[in-house]
Amino acid sequence: NVPMEGEGTEEHPYKITKAYDFTQIEKDLDACYEVVNEINFMNATFSGVNGEFLGKLDGGNFEIKNVVFVDGGLFSVLKDSAVVENIVLRNSIMSLSTTANSAGMIANVVVGGFDESATSDATAASSFGCSIKNVHAVSANIVAADGYNGILGGLFGDVSLFTTIEGC
Repeated sequence: NVPMEGEGTEEHPYKITKAYDFTQIEKDLDACYEVVNEINFMNATFSGVNGEFLGKLDGGNFEIKNVVFVDGGLFSVLKDSAVVENIVLRNSIMSLSTTANSAGMIANVVVGGFDESATSDATAASSFGCSIKNVHAVSANIVAADGYNGILGGLFGDVSLFTTIEGC
């Protein structure tokens, strides 16, 4: 049970109104979420949404700012048909220890699914892969510990085939 306004459906997504609400996403990784106002983490640490996110997050182009991510980004894993769009991270820091395997401000790992019934690779990607659109990190810093040797990207750590990334 997710303690937010909304039903978690595409028509009635859960409404994210404060930093704490991001910690509640892992209670329903298949649901739809919508950021409805600017969110200021006030330099609080956040270890990201744990688990494989299969749902939808629409940031509404509101700023999510002053987050200090620890050993990864907003999501541990985006998987299959996950949708993340209209996200603006501002003044955020990602702090990585030597134990982090892969890391990015939005997702550490993106694993697009594959529709085996599709007649072409393009159809497979568009019908079942992750979709990431209009996602930005502005004035962001990445601080990696000496000896860090994982996969590191600005927005995404490790991205597999069958993932659509647009306008980022």
